Amino acid sequence: MRYIQQLRAEDISKIEIVPQTGADYDASSSGGIIKISTRRRLDNGVMGSVRMYSSQSKDMQHYNPSASVNARVGKFDLSASAWYSPHKTDWHATENTSYHTANASMDASSLQRSKYHSYGTSLSAVAELNSKHTLGASFDFWSNDSDENNTSSTLYRSEVAERLSESLFKTYSEHETYNATLNYIIKTDTLGSKLKFIADYTHRDTRNGSDNSTSISQLPMPQFDSLYKNDNNGLFRVATMTAARERTFSQHWTLKYGAKYTYNEINSAAQYRYQNAGEWLPSVVDDYDISYAENIAAAYAVASMHYGRWSAVVGLRGEYTNTNGKGADVSQSYFSLFPNANLSFALDKQGKHSLVAQYSRTISRPSFWALTPQRMQVSDYTYQTGNPLLDPSYTNTFSLTGVVAYKYSITLSAHLQQDAIHQMIVADENDSRMLNLTYANLPDICNYSVNVSLPVTLTKWWDWTTNLTGILMEQRLTADSPITTHTMATWYTSMTFKLPRQFFIDTSLYGFTNIVESNAHIKGLNFLSVSVKKKIKDNWTLVCDVNNILNQKQTLAFRQDDFTRRITTWGGGNSTSVRLGVSWSFKSGKAFNSKSIEKGGDSSRME
Repeated sequence: MRYIQQLRAEDISKIEIVPQTGADYDASSSGGIIKISTRRRLDNGVMGSVRMYSSQSKDMQHYNPSASVNARVGKFDLSASAWYSPHKTDWHATENTSYHTANASMDASSLQRSKYHSYGTSLSAVAELNSKHTLGASFDFWSNDSDENNTSSTLYRSEVAERLSESLFKTYSEHETYNATLNYIIKTDTLGSKLKFIADYTHRDTRNGSDNSTSISQLPMPQFDSLYKNDNNGLFRVATMTAARERTFSQHWTLKYGAKYTYNEINSAAQYRYQNAGEWLPSVVDDYDISYAENIAAAYAVASMHYGRWSAVVGLRGEYTNTNGKGADVSQSYFSLFPNANLSFALDKQGKHSLVAQYSRTISRPSFWALTPQRMQVSDYTYQTGNPLLDPSYTNTFSLTGVVAYKYSITLSAHLQQDAIHQMIVADENDSRMLNLTYANLPDICNYSVNVSLPVTLTKWWDWTTNLTGILMEQRLTADSPITTHTMATWYTSMTFKLPRQFFIDTSLYGFTNIVESNAHIKGLNFLSVSVKKKIKDNWTLVCDVNNILNQKQTLAFRQDDFTRRITTWGGGNSTSVRLGVSWSFKSGKAFNSKSIEKGGDSSRME
């Protein structure tokens, strides 16, 4: 974002919008790509920015100072940035559970107070060895530390007794992540052909745990207290190597092909204890110490054609995955093909109106956290775990888009997903009162949608953009359950007012109707925000935002045959907040374009 904000219109040669990634991207890439090609300048110079933002509400205090600098010195492009973010939030929640088969109920309220801080830095350098050879390297580091105190009061009622639990869950979490990238690019002709070699390494060290205490009163039994704790450690390593070739034969034909190898290593261990007569003893929750390695080898080829009003992109990617581990039942070996195709036709000579048809097949591998059987107590009768037996999910996506006057569009699409990975609440096998928020593979989820995009310039100082989406979803929770059908809609509308003296006002409204995903029923919400910006001499920008003006609570329900749990949460980032900010941009020497490092790794599964 900082880099894009520093670009000027005269620095950009072209912008390409790719709605669906092709075979040259990882098969797990399901989104689109915005490619910004900049004009090449060789002038020396320095430019950068310093920013400070703060968001405040009755349930949140957030500060975010940051700075970045880019320099071009001879044949070198150098970049550095750093940021720091201390944060405090309060989250409130109420829970109600009806146990249908046990003829019992549970009512609870809780307050979670969190303090965390995160910080990071990024360094990169790109050297133009000569007109054809470029060498780049980057290093990123970021750290997250948090402490949470969750106080909870729960009343469980059954036909024979009432049980009151009052608990304090004190948790801590520490994460440190390092990433290094090295790439080497060779220009092989004057048409834009390239040969690229990219190597990435990401290392994440995690430590988290909790100290919990519960006081339980149950008539006619006497009151008793319980102390229990857990400690969890995780180490994740991801290494990738990529070789890619881009051939431009003419203005009509291009070809891309290459290979990539990814190595994922996951190590995780946990210990659970409870106190009895002053001694810490093994808990009923099993300790674990697991590790496994995942190897992914991929090869791809993509051909692009452009003749007259026709454009086409056809690609095929093959990926072989092998996973083996110890301490958990993780053993997988499979090969998958991921084709994609894009066909567009301009309805007029200028290309103002067009039709675009697309198809792609992608894979969603479970995150490392979702694969870890770590148990985290959320409240007295709710805990969260991962699932090491998760399978990857596959999605076939079809879409047809009509574009009018370059900007108005309507898109019809279908997303057919197998073994979809979703969170769901299920009853504990040993205690039906306890509910487990875990991950599961759903056999089938099919989404059929229509999207309309309407950007309108009402006057030279008033822009209005609206996006509307309607979705018909079919899902099956288990292989034996029937298919259920649900509908939902989302909307996003924003207005920008360009006022005199370089004042800008932005308003936005985002919302959605009721949603059903897995066995979760989510009540619809609307988020309304207003932002006022003031520019001073092109170097200073002042910002004042009011976010989530409607201040709505989040309500959801989890339903199965033997229980229904309703949860309402509010506070934190969902409360009405005011955000104030100031930024200062500077430059010395002539303007230039800072080159970014192309990376081949993907750390999204670590989240």
